[in-house]
Amino acid sequence: MPPGWTRSNVSTFPVVAEYSAAQPARQTLSGFVFTAPCSGFRVETAPTHSVHREVTDAATTYLVISVWGLPAMLIVLATTGLLRGLQDTRTPLVVVGIGFGANALLNAAFIYGFGWGIAGSALGTVLAQWGMAVIFLWRIVVLAHRERARVSPRWVGVATVAASGGWLLLRTVSLRVALLATVVVGSALSVAELGALQIGLALFSLLAFGLDALAIAGQAMIGAAFGAVDRARVVAITRRLILFGVAGGVGLGVVVAALSPVLGLVFTSDTDVTDAVVPVVLLLALGTPLAGFVFVLDGVLIGANDSRYLAVSGILNLAMYLPLLWLAAQSQSLVALWAAFGLGYIGARALTLGLRVRGERWVERSIDRSTAARSTRTIRFVGAGFVFQGIMIASGSIWANEAWGRYWGWDAVETWSLIAWAIYAVYLHLTLTLGWRGRKAAWVAILALPVSLFSLLGVPIAYNSIHGAYLKL
Repeated sequence: MPPGWTRSNVSTFPVVAEYSAAQPARQTLSGFVFTAPCSGFRVETAPTHSVHREVTDAATTYLVISVWGLPAMLIVLATTGLLRGLQDTRTPLVVVGIGFGANALLNAAFIYGFGWGIAGSALGTVLAQWGMAVIFLWRIVVLAHRERARVSPRWVGVATVAASGGWLLLRTVSLRVALLATVVVGSALSVAELGALQIGLALFSLLAFGLDALAIAGQAMIGAAFGAVDRARVVAITRRLILFGVAGGVGLGVVVAALSPVLGLVFTSDTDVTDAVVPVVLLLALGTPLAGFVFVLDGVLIGANDSRYLAVSGILNLAMYLPLLWLAAQSQSLVALWAAFGLGYIGARALTLGLRVRGERWVERSIDRSTAARSTRTIRFVGAGFVFQGIMIASGSIWANEAWGRYWGWDAVETWSLIAWAIYAVYLHLTLTLGWRGRKAAWVAILALPVSLFSLLGVPIAYNSIHGAYLKL
């Protein structure tokens, strides 16, 4: 399946990338949480379209077995997102490369050696997925130990990733619905045409993995640039990635078109299927530059943490695609179906993503959104500190009345504590009432910290306070 269509790690990625641009790896790791619910599955399928019974039976067999690899893939996707956010793109490449190689060897042994057929294919995939998950977990534990970071959940990190992941989940659902709808329409065609459609989707996935390498690099670089608030770098990286994506798509498209007469033979010797796949491959080659443009911009916007727009545009793209898919279904033509998907749907995605990154205003919006998110967290922490410090001052007054017979005497500790509390009150007023954000609001919050520390540690040295007997170190 195309990587950009199943990447659950993208919810982890932009958060990690942005923070790792300004934070030590230990702090980044300590906010990482992944879950992999392991449970049993009962799968029932029924042919609701004109699919041949043998196709349905084979699909059911594969699904019942392969679903046990789902928890492992959740681990793989989450840990891959973490490592990419930490600018480590080599480890995922090596581990996934080993996993794919092991998958191919296991499938060959189970399918041809043991004669298990499609069940052996599913089992080989499940074993390879769990092998990758174990390696990734080992890598994360080693990295956490080296950085002295904990791997247990931190709810701040969970909430941050969940906020981004919710929109990205909606985006991914829209992509999956588009793909499944394409297969549903294809299932009404002949078995040969359905096989040709599967070959086309497999080739599309292969090209997507190649072009997605640019998107992955773009995610890392764009996320780091946004974390450093480097506007010029964001714009330069985006333009360069678009150039590389389109150029790479043109190059791959030329190669695919030149090989179109023989590519089908790599998958099957059935002449009906190989004949049907040639026009599909030619259309695929024609749309590859457009796909390169789409995959690159998808990675750029994920790196910019623009997940809400990706979700909304995904639904809009789906709404644009479904009428085209209906027309293709009426024609009962595989060529029309692939034209609707490879040119129509991908073209809709290119339109919505291209409109988003036109000019430089989107960079400012993304930076403002990121700054606002950090400001919101700061306001919440300061608000909690303001409440607790108010409780401390009030309870201290009650204690002072019990100890010294008065609630308030303007002692140095009392005065400086009140000053710190007042500064926090000013900060909350400026941010919540007047809308201050960014650097100037941060300086007000920073000012309160040394005042609070001075009231606790500096007063016993600078003043002869009644609290001195309790505060001397």
